[in-house]
Amino acid sequence: MDQHLAHRFRGISAKAFWELFFFDEAYAEAIHAHLEVEVVELSIQCEGVEDPSGCERQMAIKPAQQAPGFLSKLLSGASVIREHSHLDMQAGKMTTQITLPTIGKRVDYGGTYTWRDTADGFVRSWDGHCTARFPLIAGKLERFLLGELDKSLAKAHTFTQRWIDERQSRAVAVGR
Repeated sequence: MDQHLAHRFRGISAKAFWELFFFDEAYAEAIHAHLEVEVVELSIQCEGVEDPSGCERQMAIKPAQQAPGFLSKLLSGASVIREHSHLDMQAGKMTTQITLPTIGKRVDYGGTYTWRDTADGFVRSWDGHCTARFPLIAGKLERFLLGELDKSLAKAHTFTQRWIDERQSRAVAVGR
């Protein structure tokens, strides 16, 4: 099952957004709290020091919310989700692979973020996919996982835009 989502960010360039996403510890702590996930493991490695052209991020998260019954049974009670992302600024994309506990080999779940600049910011697009190989429940599982990702990205977009707006307001107030 495929998925396409797009979110418009105002007041920030794509480059500044990815710097915020990868390097701002206060933002990372706040967004994870807002999304109600505990970061169990995080590793970020980037090429270039002053102006990273590419970054690898490996993260393991534990959602606060319990998985619904059918998924909880498949996961055998495990709840740590792994994400591996590769950012390539020059190509204008970030690929992400999501691995679920215990059933990861039977679910291909991930996608690619791309972006384009606009006059007042940028638009980030997500082209994702989820293919589950489980008799009878594959479609239900795919719809659930992509639906959860849709909700999470929408919630993260709203939070991040507010974060950007608040910092711009503070900068303007300080500059007066």
